[in-house]
Amino acid sequence: MILKVSTVLQKLQRKQLPQSWILAFQIGFILAVTAWFAWWLGNGNELFFNTSILMAVGTLVAAVIWFFPHVGLAVTMASLPLQGILPTIPFASSLVSALGGLTLIAFVFQRKGRPLFNFGTRIQFVLAIGFILWQLLTFPELSYYGNRNWLFTFGQLWIIMWLASEILTPGKHAAAMRIYVIACVISAIYAFMNAEIVAEFSEGAGLERSAGLAENQNSLAFFLVLGIVFNAYLHRQNTNAGMALVYPAVYVALLLGVVGTISRAGFLSTGMAFIFLMLFWMRGGPEKVRTILITVLVVVVGAMYFVPDEYWLLMEQTIFTEERTETGYGNRETLILTGIEVWQDHPVIGVGIDQFRSTSREYLSGPEKHLAGKVTHNFYITLLAETGIIGFLLFLGWMIYSVYELYLTMRADDEEYSPLATIWMIAFILYFFRGNTASTMHYSKMLWMMGGIAIALRHGYLAKINDELVSEADEQQQTTSHTVAAPTQTPARVYD
Repeated sequence: MILKVSTVLQKLQRKQLPQSWILAFQIGFILAVTAWFAWWLGNGNELFFNTSILMAVGTLVAAVIWFFPHVGLAVTMASLPLQGILPTIPFASSLVSALGGLTLIAFVFQRKGRPLFNFGTRIQFVLAIGFILWQLLTFPELSYYGNRNWLFTFGQLWIIMWLASEILTPGKHAAAMRIYVIACVISAIYAFMNAEIVAEFSEGAGLERSAGLAENQNSLAFFLVLGIVFNAYLHRQNTNAGMALVYPAVYVALLLGVVGTISRAGFLSTGMAFIFLMLFWMRGGPEKVRTILITVLVVVVGAMYFVPDEYWLLMEQTIFTEERTETGYGNRETLILTGIEVWQDHPVIGVGIDQFRSTSREYLSGPEKHLAGKVTHNFYITLLAETGIIGFLLFLGWMIYSVYELYLTMRADDEEYSPLATIWMIAFILYFFRGNTASTMHYSKMLWMMGGIAIALRHGYLAKINDELVSEADEQQQTTSHTVAAPTQTPARVYD
């Protein structure tokens, strides 16, 4: 059997199929053999079977990351919409942490003999380290012994920012985005099917929200919106006619996933994303306008076909509701005002990371007492109340400066760097908007990674321009030297 498989592979290689197809076939064959062998050995033992498959997949992913460290960052991105199903492993806080550690080791090993910081000490690095040290200096005990080891958490995030600045060069972004979008599509389909929105409405049983394969509905909705943004970049850069119908189908799948989460913030973020993406497509020239119009038409028709009218009516009625329910804006307004009051009492250093919920018990009483222990659902107020004005400025400082660098790169009008800078700036804008409804952005892996990406794009572009100027100067110098040297040459004597 092995001989036959080897013969087939040789024939495939002689036909000069794409190496990616051959690699995918080889990986699939290894996984299939592993699954069969694990089933044979672990027949009747489900734990052994699952462990064997996990080890096989983990070994393959680890091998790929060792030779291609950017895949490690791509897997970190892709883990976000799948966070709810990721297994825990011994000696690591999570599977993603273990893969991140492997990515770091692989990168350092490949850089031996070369500098680890190609772009030197950047402002984002300094401000981010300042934020981490501020937490350590003001609340050292919470940094180590809070509900998690915050020093370790933020240390990992800073490393992710640094690795992204060094690894995610323009040629690596498309691969990372594809991996992320695939993970989003899987979680989106699961979310829509699990919510059973159409069935629920037809039976008059109300709504059942789904988090897909992520940790909660609102997080999944936002990750799917980012998937729509990345899919738009891949769609715009696509030159393969065979993929022309794939990208609109991906839009529909991701949008249905957002529908399945029944997230008001996700719904608003989706609308905002489509507005920015239409502007992004129009920057590509008049020939891109027809494509984006067709895509929007496909998405709208797909949404109208799969989603009943009652859903859109519900979203219209509840987006700005002031009902004092658990998710109503009335209660969130109370929590936001409480957060401001906490900050006013501790303006410089705050009350400590992740301490608002416990501190709020001292501020809420009477009919509002039931809100004690809940988050503010507002990143900016949470950051102010927990880290004070110093921590607030340090954190928002590196975010704003990252957007500034992306803006400069976008304005450069470079075919390679500017489209990427535009897409990541849209992602940053969506994060700034998400800050009005989410409380945990300060330890978002994607957000910290985006800070490193802004560095990579800006200073990668400047290095590219510098190389072009040096090359042009060398050519001019060679031309000048030839021009000066020509009259001094002895002319040939043809009259002898």
